[in-house]
Amino acid sequence: MIQMRSGSSESVLREEEVPAKLFVFAQNLTPVAKQLCDGPNVLGNVIYYPNPATHQAALRLNLSADSEPTRLACLYAIIYEAECRWKVQELIACPADPAGRRLLSKALFYPKGQLYIRRTDAFRYRIPDHCFDREGYLINQGEIKDIAFGLRSTHINGCGWVSAYNLLKLNGKELPISEIVRGLSKYGLGELSGENIINLAFFLSRNNLPVRISAGRANITKHMKTASSGILLYSNRFLGSHYAAWKRLDEERCCFYNAVYGRSAYVMTPDAFFDRHVKGLNKLLLYVE
Repeated sequence: MIQMRSGSSESVLREEEVPAKLFVFAQNLTPVAKQLCDGPNVLGNVIYYPNPATHQAALRLNLSADSEPTRLACLYAIIYEAECRWKVQELIACPADPAGRRLLSKALFYPKGQLYIRRTDAFRYRIPDHCFDREGYLINQGEIKDIAFGLRSTHINGCGWVSAYNLLKLNGKELPISEIVRGLSKYGLGELSGENIINLAFFLSRNNLPVRISAGRANITKHMKTASSGILLYSNRFLGSHYAAWKRLDEERCCFYNAVYGRSAYVMTPDAFFDRHVKGLNKLLLYVE
């Protein structure tokens, strides 16, 4: 199970007890969980049962049926729902097997005895909920005005840390937002105009995500068709120089994050993206093989 709490109770409640807020993280709902449900909602690959009257909820998810990327996407969706609906400060999980423990560790849960705990980052609630997609990736930098990056606000020049957050998360190496902002700010060269790509590559490598660099449209699009994910630096007439994280979906298409503010599931081929968005000579790629 996953239990959520907002900071008032320090006790860990068992499944046979009725907690203040609860997600059941198992194939079948327990009898207590069923009592919480007033009707199912579909949330991606998850059946979600909310009870707004009591601020309780349960969730049914078959972890054994899907690949790890799919299970991780479901877990990200759970976290997003918990943070948006209840502004939780802590999530507590009871993984049943090593696969569950590995999955939780990729989403900022840390072990404490037999439990796994995720504490909500201090910067999370300074970002409007609509700046995230339903899996918790950042897609609207333009509305993040309450987090400074260097000498300016994120909505002006924070695309570097936003892309780093998304890329680390895409690769199961999520870091707290505050840690990324402070870590990149230490390098300092781009605090007025944005992050330097060499500093960005260095920061990612220091956090166990080595990346390669490529330049020129032909080389960039070639690597985007074979690499798993990365960050594209390009010039745009609306955004100026801009970073956008991306992941490869298949041999032709990629999904881009924060390329068009507020647009989730922004999918197209690399060549189509260049034709539509890239103007000018500034074209560099960081990619994960």
